[in-house]
Amino acid sequence: MQVHSPSTAREQDDGATPPPAESLRDAGRHVAELKAYFQHYLETKSDSVKLSFKKFVVTMVFSLVGLLIAGAMLATAGALLMIGLASMIGSWFSPPKPWVGELIVGVIVLIGAPTATWFVLRRVTGLCCQTTRARYERKYAQQRLRYGRDVPQAAATAPSEGEADHG
Repeated sequence: MQVHSPSTAREQDDGATPPPAESLRDAGRHVAELKAYFQHYLETKSDSVKLSFKKFVVTMVFSLVGLLIAGAMLATAGALLMIGLASMIGSWFSPPKPWVGELIVGVIVLIGAPTATWFVLRRVTGLCCQTTRARYERKYAQQRLRYGRDVPQAAATAPSEGEADHG
């Protein structure tokens, strides 16, 4: 079974090839169709990028709102805790003196928060330094096994720039 394209069937029907003008029209129509498809492709890609950006912006806005709400809730809970502690301490006095409880809790928070922050930062910084020192010690041990010495030993035995013979 032989399959014929439309142009082949036309050639067999009237025995002549299509005129050049018709071929140019067909080519122009195909180029126009290809151009339309390419424009459609570019528009869909552009819309895809715009949609991704819009989704990103919406996600960031909702995340920011969520963080603000969580921060406000945390601040409110902290304030209620401090007020409750101050009321409890103030009720220990006879007659109750709420200002004494507020003063005591205020001083504890004013001194305790920075002090606790300092201790935590010092601890975290110390852990980071220990981790870094341990990593370098492992590297130095590997260098000693592989090369017979490590970087600090090599630096200690190397002549300084002023002592090096440049001549």
